Amino acid sequence: LLVVDVVPTLQKMRAGVHEEFSYVLEGFGINLSDKRAEVIRIVKYYFWIVEVCYISAITACCCFTLAMLMRSMVLHRENLLSLYRGDTGKVFNDQRRIRPSQSAI
Repeated sequence: LLVVDVVPTLQKMRAGVHEEFSYVLEGFGINLSDKRAEVIRIVKYYFWIVEVCYISAITACCCFTLAMLMRSMVLHRENLLSLYRGDTGKVFNDQRRIRPSQSAI
């Protein structure tokens, strides 16, 4: 959803950069170049850079989240298998007897 909402907005902003944008930058005291066409090219390039960095960051976050989720699931499965075999030392780091609680009985 973050990509679907933000990327089209960035693309519209990049497409909407016109010659007036260089006047706005000059109003804030930012002079990128004397040529208006070059200023527009630079601004569009930086909008493109923001878009690429945003997509890359979202992709990296999703990959990291999936990797941590898979790691957690594997560890959980190993702990359940250990408990099923009765090896409580691996799960609790000391030997315990597993007894059902009073409410389970």
